[in-house]
Amino acid sequence: MLDIELKNSRYGGFEASRRIREVDNLGTIIFITTHSEFMRKTYEYRVAALDFIDKIQTNDEIKQSLVTDFQLIKERQNLNEETEFIELESNSEIFRIPVSDIYFFETITDLTKRKFKKHRN
Repeated sequence: MLDIELKNSRYGGFEASRRIREVDNLGTIIFITTHSEFMRKTYEYRVAALDFIDKIQTNDEIKQSLVTDFQLIKERQNLNEETEFIELESNSEIFRIPVSDIYFFETITDLTKRKFKKHRN
């Protein structure tokens, strides 16, 4: 969970979430903040947050939102446990691709680099 405003930076939470995405493209991000006016900005930063919880809600409403979010995270993790993945590294970024999404791999003729092209369903 991240707040939007971190360390006196108006968009510090967005910057932190962007850094998280650089190392973990499947991690779950939940924003909890008093800055609900920045909800649209989550799309500009392209961090794919699961939820955006406004702190002006009651404690019970926040708790219910978090319980719902954590249940969804758990369901997704259970699905992922049954799914076989191939992990590929490219320019220090790791991609996890479900095997069921891959149609085939094709090698690309280029003697200077090791390349291949993936074809997905």
